Amino acid sequence: MQNKLSHVEEAFSKIAGLGLYHNLFQFIDTNGNELHYHELPAYYRSMILERSVIINDNADLYVRFSVNDWLSADYWLLFYNTSSLSAIKDALVGRLEFIEGINLYSDALFFILVLTQCYVVLHEPIALTRYRIHVGQTSRKVLNGDLMDMAAKDHESFNRVIKERNTCR
Repeated sequence: MQNKLSHVEEAFSKIAGLGLYHNLFQFIDTNGNELHYHELPAYYRSMILERSVIINDNADLYVRFSVNDWLSADYWLLFYNTSSLSAIKDALVGRLEFIEGINLYSDALFFILVLTQCYVVLHEPIALTRYRIHVGQTSRKVLNGDLMDMAAKDHESFNRVIKERNTCR
């Protein structure tokens, strides 16, 4: 969307220690038409966080012991749609082995990589990205078979980063 890059650059220049920026996204239909809140299925309405949030929590708070607890964790609405994420390069470069090994949830991994290095995460309720809803959509609620195996591997990697790479304790 227009002015996304300049807006994100401004956020990184104004907020000390910002490592990950997440913006709101505008849902669109298969024809590119804007969908309004009341037109969205309940699952997608739950993804819209309409307030600014700055996170600088200890990453240990995000450990989940089972993959099902991890998939249904209350923090997911911040980390949906990777085109709505912008990360500082320094937070990711030294952790490429984790990024290359991720299957489904790279957005959540970026979040945890940033927190484990003492950077701040910012969510702003400004729509800078469009997200198309279509019939073939995959959701965390319908994972099965191979997808569930991939989610289990991602969950393990996520927790490993927190336990082994957290420099903010």
